[in-house]
Formats: sequence, structure tokens, C-alpha cells
Amino acid sequence: MFPHQQRSPNFAPCLLSGDRVYDSKDITAVISIRAHANNPWVIERLEILAAHFEPAPVFLIVDFGSAPEYSERIRRICQRDGLTYLPIADPGVFSLSIARNQGANAAQTDLLYFTDIDFFSKPGHYDDLARHASDHDFRAVRDIVINLPAYHLTEDSSCGFSEALPADRHKYLEQLGVIATESVYPPVTDFIAPYSNNFLCTRDFFQIVGGYDSRFRGHGSEDFELMIRMAFYTKHALLPGQLDADIHKPASTAFLGPRPYAGFRRLGEAVSFRGESAGFKAFHLWHPCPPGDPWRDSNDWSRNTFRGAVSQYLEAPENLAMIDHIPRAKTALCVCKDKEHYGYFLPFRALGYKLELITDESGASLEAARKLIAAGGADLFMIFNPYMKSHSAFHGLFLFARECGVEVVVVERGALPSTIYYAPDVSYNDPDFLNYDSHSHHLDAKALAAADEICLKIRSGGWTLENLSGYEETRKAHADLATGGGMRIFIPLQLADDMAVTQFVSPTQSYQEFEASVCGTALAHPEIVFVVKAHPLNRDSFAGGPENLVVCDNAENVHAVIDACDATVCYNSGVGLLALIHGKPTVTIGNAFYNVAATGKRAASFGDAVRLLAGGGGEPPAAGAVRNLIAWIVTRKYSFFTATDFFREFKDRRSHAYKDIMVTHLNWNDVSLPLGRVSALSSITEKSYVNGRLGLMIGVDLNGCAPAPAPPRGPLKSFFINHFKKPWRRYISRLKA
Repeated sequence: MFPHQQRSPNFAPCLLSGDRVYDSKDITAVISIRAHANNPWVIERLEILAAHFEPAPVFLIVDFGSAPEYSERIRRICQRDGLTYLPIADPGVFSLSIARNQGANAAQTDLLYFTDIDFFSKPGHYDDLARHASDHDFRAVRDIVINLPAYHLTEDSSCGFSEALPADRHKYLEQLGVIATESVYPPVTDFIAPYSNNFLCTRDFFQIVGGYDSRFRGHGSEDFELMIRMAFYTKHALLPGQLDADIHKPASTAFLGPRPYAGFRRLGEAVSFRGESAGFKAFHLWHPCPPGDPWRDSNDWSRNTFRGAVSQYLEAPENLAMIDHIPRAKTALCVCKDKEHYGYFLPFRALGYKLELITDESGASLEAARKLIAAGGADLFMIFNPYMKSHSAFHGLFLFARECGVEVVVVERGALPSTIYYAPDVSYNDPDFLNYDSHSHHLDAKALAAADEICLKIRSGGWTLENLSGYEETRKAHADLATGGGMRIFIPLQLADDMAVTQFVSPTQSYQEFEASVCGTALAHPEIVFVVKAHPLNRDSFAGGPENLVVCDNAENVHAVIDACDATVCYNSGVGLLALIHGKPTVTIGNAFYNVAATGKRAASFGDAVRLLAGGGGEPPAAGAVRNLIAWIVTRKYSFFTATDFFREFKDRRSHAYKDIMVTHLNWNDVSLPLGRVSALSSITEKSYVNGRLGLMIGVDLNGCAPAPAPPRGPLKSFFINHFKKPWRRYISRLKA
């Protein structure tokens, strides 16, 4: 693993997924067609497709509603050339959206490449794409999209391609690719678009995004809408203003001058630069456009359908979880009262689940969810910690789903940095933790090596659950602990209303009694130094006590404090798991889920824990036991995520919350799914080379100079265009033909 991967939030997926070398057979090229009498070039180009590309991908030809005589010809060509044939009996207006969604569902490879029969690239194109996917770790970083610039060749240039010998076509396209960028339109190209509907992505990401919007039929805007939706998911580029505006067209003279960062086409330039800079190109071969073609006549050139689709999430990204155009066999019913939580549920689309969201606690919503469960319409019931006060209205629904035999998935924050976990219940009541000692866990060398790497990263002190001060800063602040004599015991405190101290606790000392006994126990053991640190989200520090009691600042680095002490005593605190990773003797009161096997000790009270340690009974945890536990946790139980921190303020404490939640590795029910994010490695902003290289003008104060989008057509103008202007143009075209 490279240093930049170790430092990024993609650390876990890169570590847990390993390397993979792709070849062209790991790519399914989805090509959707409909052949008829007026487009003979479709069959002609299909005839030469397989012979042109070497090495070839898995070609999937989606035959969308061709008449029987043409379908039979397409089927025979596919059979002859080893292409996969997928017929769709849909006689309606051609829909690239539906065809590509069906193709993606039928694909079996990890990588998908969407293209049209109109497009050709150099023969080694798919081998180059596979090499790029290997070099850029598509196995771990799952939301990279390589979008290709489209060179729209003139009729003469297209004829030159057809007339060239097959062995010379590679050279022909390479030369045109350079000449076209330096020439005036035409004669080589009609225009060059920096983006196209030719793109490479992972199958998982396409499933998570929800595919193409299936409302588009005819020559439309489905690719632009999908591009925008993908940008919302990846968060790889700052989004431009006027995102739904169709401005700065590459075939217009305006494209040749300075253009502000506005409109979806500028976004296309930004996100497609990665593919262009890697040298990928798609050449669109000219073909005649016969009049009266329903695909061209039924279009969305006015962008009305496009704007309606984008408006669903433009100002409310949480609505993305409810936009899904891919048929799925299973349904996950998800409680999403906090709109930011939708990011926790999205990975389950990659596992074949359609998401049904409950977004409020109204009686109507709860009753509708109950009916869906009772009718067997939910395969999963998902909720973020059903024991929180904010989710109390859903607790009955949670129990009802369990009674009805629906698999329940509780989402809870993990005890390790950047982790969450999906399980039948919260960790303190999860059978997997409660029965850990009674089961044998078969952990291979890869899992153990992953545990070693993660423990090493944790012990470095820079990877923390909360935003804490630096390791060295805290170490220097408590340098006197290292030089002092006697035992030093660390006591990390909890929030008084935390579920870890209010529910599923052992019938021992209560947390209030635990915290209240700290000062008295310190007085009774003057030979021991007690180091107390309140929870980072607590507004107040510990009140203090005798001279042998050291009070840390709440925001000090917990790893530095653990290292400065000889042992840790806590009450169900996740810090206890960190202390075990640091190799410190750890005693817990309560029901610490991680206190299993030979990892830690248990005590009935704080006083008992101190007496145990003072009497020499606090042996360090067995290194092998801790290693096995962490290996099991990080490869079987915990998932990893990245998000933007923010805090909700309450009277006596703050609440740590997240927005822009992105799961980077999913572990659930023996599924290990890497979901690394491209934005964890880089992003396109005003300080990026891409901004300067393309003149995107991100971050530039435009002083009102950005061209406004054309106003949407009113009903009178639309009526005139649709019922008078378009039919008249078609009539003139037929006369000319």
C-alpha cells in the first residue's frame, strides 16, 4: 500500500480488498441497438465490431425492440462472433436508459463500459481501460468514472475509417485524434465534445447510483442527468452554478472563448478530464439521420424532462436514496429520520436491495411501514440505533419487524476510528459478541495481517474517533507521568446518558456510582496516580480531587494518555478496546462487548478494579487474543466510512454527527464489499490543476457575467414548437429527401 493510501480514508478498503489485475475480459461493453430499414449502418457496424477490437471485452448487445427479421440477423452475428445477445421486447420509442439498465443487470463482470454502435476507438482500447483500472485500484476505489471525449467525425472522415484496411485503422484514428484538436471544424470533425455517453465504471457503483432514469425515451438528456447524479455521489468535483442549465455547448462558438463555471456541460468538462488526460478517445462515425425517426422526433432537446429529473435532488441530495431505476428482487425498509443517514443504506443497493425510506414518525408513515412488513414486502428492516431518544417512535416498528421474521439490521457507530457496524442489535446485545468465546473463528493470514496494519495505525495516535489534539502535543503535556514513580491508571469517562452506561449493563455498580467513587478511591490509594479524562463531547471537565489525581483536558489525544499510563479502568467505554490494542492491562465494569477471551479483566466496581491492579492481578492482554479479536472485528463485523463532522449543541454536551456519509468498506453477513471513494484521494476545486488547465473559473467572482440559462418554455411556446414548427421541419426534410 502506498503512503497516500495509508493516509486517506481509503485505508481500509485498500487494505482489505488487496490488489487485482484486470484484463479486457473483466469489462462488459454494453451496446444498445434497434435495427430497422432506415439505419442499415447499425448492422454494418455490428458486423465489424468483434474483428476491430483485440483483445476484446465481453460484448453485450442489447437488442431493444428490433423487428423479428432484424433481431434474427443480430442474433446470428452475435452467435458467430461470440457476442452476448440480450433481446428486450419493447416496441415503444427507443430508450437508451432502459436498455443500458437491463444490460448492466445482465452483466457478470466487475467493470462496465457503456458505448454505442456509432462509436469506435483504437483496437487495444479495452486492454488499455483494463490496465488503467488495475493501476488506479478500481478493485478498492469503486466510484471512479472514466468518461471519454467524443470526436464526432465528418462524413468524409468516417468514410476514411471504413475504407482503411483493418490493420491501418489504429493508425488512422490516432492521427485524427491529434489533427482534430488543432483543426477548425470541419473537415476532420463536426465538433469534439470533452464528455460523452462512453464511460467506464464499476458495476457496484452503477447499482448504488440507481442506473439511468428510465423516464427518458427518444433522443434525450439521460446521460447528462446520470453524470450529474454520479457527481453528487462521488463528491469528486465542486458543483457549478446553474447546474441544470444547458450552456457552453462544444459545437458552438461560445465554447472557444472564456466560459464561467456554470451549467452541467462545465461539470462534464471537469469530471471527464481524467479520461482525456489518460489518452482515451471515442470516435463517433457519421451516419445519415432519416426524417421521421421516432427516436429523434421524441426528444428532450428542450431539457424539460431533464430539469424535472435533476430537480428531485438538486437542493435535497438526501432524495438520491429514493431515486432508483434498476429492477431489484429484494427490499430494505430503512428508517431515515435524520436525512444525513441515507448514506449508511446506499451500499445495500450493490447487494440487490431496493431502498424504501421512512423519513418521518407520523402515524401515516408508521402505519404504511407496518403494513409493508405484515404483507411480507420487506426483506430487511434497517435503523440507526433504535434505542436513541430520537428514534423512540420507531422502536415498536423495530420490534414488530423482528416478530414478523424480517431480518433486522441495526446501524451503530463502531468503537474503532471511522467505523460503523451493521448487526442484529447494538454491540452490547449482539449475539456475535455475547457468544464470541463459544465460537471458533477461522481467521486466515490475510485477516491477521489486516489487523496488524490497523492496530499499527491506531497506535500511531493520529487516527481517533473524535477530533482530538495531536499525539506529540498531549505527550509533552503529560511528560511528568513518564518520570514519576508508582502505578498510573487511566480512567476514561462516559457521557451520563450514553446507551453504553444506561442499557444492557451488567447488574454491578452503576455508572453514576462508578464516576462518584473515583475521588474516594484515589484518596484510599495515594501510591497510585489516577489520570481522568472526560468524554470529548462533554462540556465540563472532571471536577478534580486529591493530589494523586490528574485531570486531562477533554480534547487531549487519548492514545498519548493511554501510552503514558500503566493500565486502564473504564465503564463500557470504547477507549477500553483502544487500550487493549496498545497492550495495556484493562479492567472493565459493566458489559464491555470487547472484553472476551484473554483480552481484559472484569470487576464489579471501580474500587475492585483498582485493588485488582494494585495487587498485581492486571496482566497485559494476551497479544494473540487481541490480534484475533481485531482481525474478526475489521474483517467480519465493522464497516468503514468517511464523512464530514459537525456537532449538535445541547445544554450539557455536544453530539457528534455526520453529513456527506460515504461507506468505504461494507462488512455484513459474510459479505466483504470494498467501496473506496475517489474523493478520499483527490477532488477538483479552485486550487486544482484541472481548474487552471481547463479554465473552469471555479471560485472566480463572475460579477454577474455568467450567462443565464434559456428560460423554460411556456405552454404557448411549447405548443407552437411541438405542433407547428417540428412537423413543418419534418415535412421540408421529407421533400428534400
